[in-house]
Amino acid sequence: MKKIEIYIIIGLIISALFQYFNKEVSDQKITFFAMDTQISIIVKSDKDVSEVLNEAKDIFMHYHKISNKHIGYNDIVNPYYIKNNDLDDEYLYLSDELYEMIEYSIKINENISSVFDISKGNIIDYYKKGNYSEEELLKSINEYKNIVLVEDNRILNNKPNIDLGAIAKGYASAKVYDFLKSNDLDQIMINSGGNIITGDKSPDYYNIGVQGAENKIIHSFKVNNMAVVTSGGYDRYIEVDNIRYGHIIDFRTNMPANLYSSVTVVTSDYYIADALSTILFILPIEEGQEIINSLDNTYAIWHTKDDLLIKSKGIDKYE
Repeated sequence: MKKIEIYIIIGLIISALFQYFNKEVSDQKITFFAMDTQISIIVKSDKDVSEVLNEAKDIFMHYHKISNKHIGYNDIVNPYYIKNNDLDDEYLYLSDELYEMIEYSIKINENISSVFDISKGNIIDYYKKGNYSEEELLKSINEYKNIVLVEDNRILNNKPNIDLGAIAKGYASAKVYDFLKSNDLDQIMINSGGNIITGDKSPDYYNIGVQGAENKIIHSFKVNNMAVVTSGGYDRYIEVDNIRYGHIIDFRTNMPANLYSSVTVVTSDYYIADALSTILFILPIEEGQEIINSLDNTYAIWHTKDDLLIKSKGIDKYE
C-alpha cells in the first residue's frame, strides 16, 4: 500500500509540475481614450487579469478627470474648477492625488528646470485659441496667477490657470504601472500617446521605436523596466505667421520652442520622464546634457532640425 501511495503522490506532483510549466502565457490588453490620446495597457500573464486591467483603466480615468483644465466634473476639484469656481473661500481642498501631482510638478520646476511651469496655462491657452497678436499675448501674460499650496491639501483660491498637460499622461501611467506591479504583474507595457513604460521581459526585452516625420522610425531602444518618452512637433503643432512650431512653449520667450525636431528620454524614473522630455525640448543641448548627467539611469537623444541624432553618454547600451 505504501508503494502505491508513494506512486500516487509522485504522479500528482508530476501532474502539477506539468500543468505549471505548460500554463499558457498570453498578452492581455485594454485600450481606451483619455487625455486627448489613445491609451493601451498590455500585460502578459497566465491568469485572467481583465479585472485588474479594468481597475488600471479606472485609475487612468481618475487622473484624466482630476488633471483636466477644460471640463468640470461633479464633486471633483480639478484645474478647470480651480480657475473657474465662484467661491469666496480663501482656500480650496484638493484630493490627495491632485495635490501630490501639483506639488511634484512644482518641485521639478524648482529642482530640475524653471522652463517646466504648470502655472503658465494662460500662455498655452493663448496659442490654442489661434488669435495671435501682441495685444492678446500681453493680456495672457498679465492674467498670470501664482500657485500657492499650503498644508492639509489646500490651494490658495486666487484662480490660477494650471496646465498639467506636460506631465499628466506620464504621471498617470506611472501610477498605473505601480498598481500593476502590486498585482504581481511583471511583463507590462503602457503606451499613452507615445509615452511608453515597460516592465520586465527578461531575458528578452521590449523593442521601442521612436517615430519621426511621416511615421518613419528614426531610432529604437531595447529596454526593460524603463520609460521611453518623446517630445516633438510631428503630430501636435501650431502655426504662427505660416511657420509651423511644436506645441511646447518656452515660457522664457513666450514663444513655441523650435530648437529640435524631437527629443527622446530613456529613464528608469517613470514619474519624471514626461516632464523631462518637455524640458529638454526647450533647453539648448549643453544645458540638457547637464540635467541628464545629474540624474541616475537617465539618457536622451536629440533629433536636430538637420536630421542629426545627438546622444547622451551611456544611452548606447539600450540600442
